[in-house]
Amino acid sequence: MGTPGKSYNDRASKGNLYVYQRTRLISHLHRDYIDLNFPKCPPISELIEFEWVFFFHQLNIRWVGKHIPRKDAKWIGSLLSQLTPQQISDAFRAAGYSPDEVQAYSHAVVSRIEELKEL
Repeated sequence: MGTPGKSYNDRASKGNLYVYQRTRLISHLHRDYIDLNFPKCPPISELIEFEWVFFFHQLNIRWVGKHIPRKDAKWIGSLLSQLTPQQISDAFRAAGYSPDEVQAYSHAVVSRIEELKEL
């Protein structure tokens, strides 16, 4: 739970509630499809020699979050909206997050589900 892409400083990419709350799920809305805000490639400026394998792997999987039909994304949103707030919170609680983090991450997940439902 953090940035939508990899950062070579785990403090910036893992468990970063501040970044996760401010990152939108959908990066672009088109008439018939959407693009998600992941997976992202790390900036070239952050690469060092042994991380090229990861970089090229990310390049190869960029298609995963691109050109998703709006109706399919909305359908997934309708399925995810069947989760109760308690179920979402329970998932974060089971992962060992603090009560404040559970509430904040749960709220962020619910807002992402709403993004999909509103397509």
